[in-house]
Amino acid sequence: MAADEQVPVGSDVEAQLRTLTRRVEELTGQLAALEGAGGAPVPPGTFRMTPPPACEAGTGEAQVPGPVAVAVAGPVAVDPVPGPMAVDPVPGPVAGDSAPDTRISRRGALALGAAAAVGIGALADSVLSATPAGATTGNMQYGASNNAGTSATDLTSSTTAQTLSVENSGNGSALTVSGGIGNNTLAATTDGGYSGIYSDTTVSATGACFLGYSNGGGSILQGFITDATSIQLGIYAETAGLGVPLSAYAPNTGNGQPCIYGVTKGNGPGIEVQSTSGYGVQAQGGSAPLYLVPAGTPGAPTTGGHTVGEVYVDSLGVVYVCTAFGFPGTWVPVLVGGATNDTADTETTLTSTVAQVALTVENTSTNTGATALVGSDGGTGLGTGVRGECDNPANTSAAVEGITNGTGAGLAGACLGNGYGAVVSGGLAPLLLYPAPTAGPPTTGTHQLGELYVDSDGVQYRCAAAGTPGTWVPQYSVVPLPAPVRVIATPTATGGISGPLVPGATVHTSSVLTGANGIPDGAVGIVANLAVSGVGGALLNGYGVMTIFPAGVATPATANINAGAGSFAESNAVTVAFGTGANAGKVSIVWNGGGPVPNAQAYLDVIAYLL
Repeated sequence: MAADEQVPVGSDVEAQLRTLTRRVEELTGQLAALEGAGGAPVPPGTFRMTPPPACEAGTGEAQVPGPVAVAVAGPVAVDPVPGPMAVDPVPGPVAGDSAPDTRISRRGALALGAAAAVGIGALADSVLSATPAGATTGNMQYGASNNAGTSATDLTSSTTAQTLSVENSGNGSALTVSGGIGNNTLAATTDGGYSGIYSDTTVSATGACFLGYSNGGGSILQGFITDATSIQLGIYAETAGLGVPLSAYAPNTGNGQPCIYGVTKGNGPGIEVQSTSGYGVQAQGGSAPLYLVPAGTPGAPTTGGHTVGEVYVDSLGVVYVCTAFGFPGTWVPVLVGGATNDTADTETTLTSTVAQVALTVENTSTNTGATALVGSDGGTGLGTGVRGECDNPANTSAAVEGITNGTGAGLAGACLGNGYGAVVSGGLAPLLLYPAPTAGPPTTGTHQLGELYVDSDGVQYRCAAAGTPGTWVPQYSVVPLPAPVRVIATPTATGGISGPLVPGATVHTSSVLTGANGIPDGAVGIVANLAVSGVGGALLNGYGVMTIFPAGVATPATANINAGAGSFAESNAVTVAFGTGANAGKVSIVWNGGGPVPNAQAYLDVIAYLL
C-alpha cells in the first residue's frame, strides 16, 4: 500500500487502530482508579511518545469514526513526524458509498498506530511500576497513601520553619488524622527548640486549637522530651481568650486512667499550673477533690532541696508543709481532721520550734455544749483523755490551749472508763486560773454547779448552786503562822494606829499588814486575838465596845469585845478579812460605847492567815 493510499473502512489497519484506541482508554481508567485508591501518582513529564523513524512522509488525509484518547498523568510529549500529519474529517461522502468516506492514508495510520503503541507502553509502565512513597523522599500530595507495611510516611525538614503547615480558611478542620488500632494517629518529633506540634486559632471563634478523640485505650495527646538536659515543656498550652488552655475529658465511667498525666525524670514538676488572677488549680472529684500519693516512708523529707509551700504526705498519711527553704527544709506536720494513729506503742506527737503553742484548738460554734477539743479514751481505756505537759520550767507558753468564741468549753476532757478527764502538770504550777478584772464573784450570766472563779484579788470562788448568777462561795485556806505575831499595838503605834483610842465613831485604819510578819501579800484575811485595856492601868467601866472589820467598808453594827466593869483588859478571838483595792491588807478598829467610856489601848495578835 502506498504512503498516500486510502485505508478503507473495515480493513485490518482500521480495525487495529480501533483496538489500540480502546486499550489506551482502559489503561487510562485503571490508572485513575489506582490513584483514587491511594496509589502513587505518575510523575509528570516521565514518558514520551516518539513514533518510530519507519513512518513515511506524506500529506494524506484520513477520517476516523471517533476521537483517539491518549491520557497520562502529566504532559506526554509526542515528537512531530517529519512533515505535516493531518487527520481531518472528509467534508462529505465519497461518491459511490452509502456512508461517509472514512478512509485513512497508510502514513497516517502508521503514525497514529505508533503513537498509540508508545502511549500504551508508557501507561502500562506507569501503572505497573506505581509503588508507595518512600519514607522520607518526595512530596506528600493530595490523595497519597502509604501501604508499605510497617514503614512510616515521614515529613522531615532541616530548616527552623514548620515541617508541615496546614491551613483552612473555612469552617472545617485544617488537618484531620485517623489511625488504626494500637497505632499513633499523629506523631511529631523535633530536634530543635521549636514545638513538635503547633496549633493556632487566630480568629474569634469557639473552636479548639487542638482537638483529639480516642475511641480505644490510647492517649489522646502525649508529649515527650528525651533530652535529659532539656528544660523545655512536654506539653504547653496557652490562651489569650476566655477558653481553657488545656482540657481533657474521659466519658467512660469504667476508665481508671487520669485525664491529664505528666511525668518528668528531671527536677521539674510533672505538671505546672499558673494563674495571674484566678485559681492555679481548681479540683473536683467524686472520691476526693485532690489526691496526694503518699511517700514510701514515715516522716517528713530528709534529703533534697525544698522550698516554702511544698506539701508532702508520708506513708502514715501525715501531711507536712514546708515552712522554710533548705536542705531538706523545715517541715511542719498538719493536723488533719479524722486522722488516726493505729501504730502500736507510738504516739502522735505534735512539735513546734517557734514561739507559739504546739497545738491550738478553736471552736466558734454558738451551740451550747460545743467544745473546741474533746479528749476521750473511747470508754474502754485506762489512760487519760487529754494530757498537757510543760517539761521546761522556763517555758511561758501553754502545752495545750483551747479557745472558743461560743458558749462551749475551750477545752474539755472526758474519760468514760477508769482514767482521768484531764491530767495537768507544770514546772511552775499544775494549774493556772486567770483572775477576773474585778473583785468578788461573778454577778452576771448563768453558771453551773462546780465552776471555779478567781477574782482580781486572787480570791477563789466556787459555784455552790447553779443559777443566774448562781451562789458563789469563797474558797479560803487557813495557814497557821509558826508563832503568833503582834501586828497592832496602839501604845507604840505598831501597825499604823496610835493610842490611846478616844471613844466615838472615829475609824482607826491600820497600815498594810501583808507582806511582812509571815503574812503573804495574797492573804485575804487573818485569824487573830483582839485585846483592849485601860490607859495607864485604869480599869474599864463596862460601857466600852470594840469592833474590828475590813478597811474600806462601813462600820458594822457589831461588837467583837464588850468591856466588863472593873477589869483591867478584855480579849476575844476574831477572824477578819482584809480590805480590797486600795485598802488591801488593811483592817479598821472603832472604840465606842453607850455611856461614859474611857480612853483605851488596842492590841492585835495574828496566829494564822487566810488564802
